[in-house]
Amino acid sequence: RSYVANAEGGYGTHERYMGRLFGLRFTPHSRFSLYGNTNNTNSYLRPGSDGEWMESNLNSGRLATKSAGMELMLKNRDETVTNRLTANADWRDNDLDTRKIASTFLPSGNNTTESLLSSRSNGLFSFVSNSLEFMGPVYVNSYTGWIYIKSDGISSDVSSTLADSMHINTMEKYNLGKGYRSTLWETLSATRKLPWGDNIDLAVTLRYEKSNNRSFDNYNVLYHLSSASDIQEQYSDAPTEDYRVNSTAAYNLSLLSGWNFNLEYQLTQSYRREQSSRYRLDWLAGWPDGNHAIGELPSTRDSM
Repeated sequence: RSYVANAEGGYGTHERYMGRLFGLRFTPHSRFSLYGNTNNTNSYLRPGSDGEWMESNLNSGRLATKSAGMELMLKNRDETVTNRLTANADWRDNDLDTRKIASTFLPSGNNTTESLLSSRSNGLFSFVSNSLEFMGPVYVNSYTGWIYIKSDGISSDVSSTLADSMHINTMEKYNLGKGYRSTLWETLSATRKLPWGDNIDLAVTLRYEKSNNRSFDNYNVLYHLSSASDIQEQYSDAPTEDYRVNSTAAYNLSLLSGWNFNLEYQLTQSYRREQSSRYRLDWLAGWPDGNHAIGELPSTRDSM
């Protein structure tokens, strides 16, 4: 019976911080590990099997992360039954500002474009899985998993174009997006080795997924010389739902020469429902001239 544990923390200039911990207990027939990590130093770390922290690539902008996870493995004394349960969750918050100035030199004059891109996004990624194995005359494996992803983000892109110090146009683009995806699956398989060396394999897989993505896109271009403008405000909603069931029965024929022949029958059923709606909010009477923040909608769907 052995134990491993380590912890680390730090605080620096510009309100930078980090903290992480790892704990492990293992025996000849069991293993349990637990970890946690939080920082705003663009570092996305996960512990390895022995407690070492593996560094990841740095992200652009400023990334703040929080993560937690665990793993539990149990075996019986004969090691004929093994169960592995893993779970982890990651929260990420990314803040990015990009400033650009570009000049185009032409015989007729020089054009200069200055732009400012700002984005803020946060998300949740969670994963749970369980694997159960039975070793015996019939090998049985059950693998269950669930993934849930949620994301929210807002961005703005504002640029101005000048020709010989004269304003040509100003463009503003804003985007607000929200979405999630949930996936659940189960795979159950069994293998029976026959006395004369052939195998019989049976497997059933079930998968169900549901998702929805909503986004707001506002676009505005002002032409200063003609005082004209182009305004577009769009809203889109795209929910989906699908499932899939797959069953397989196979007979594997093993020859003395080393050749294998596999006879397989497979039955699959799948279903998918998908909807994609797009609305032009700027077509609504009085909407573009009103004081509506991005993300606002009319009180009823029928009015759109």
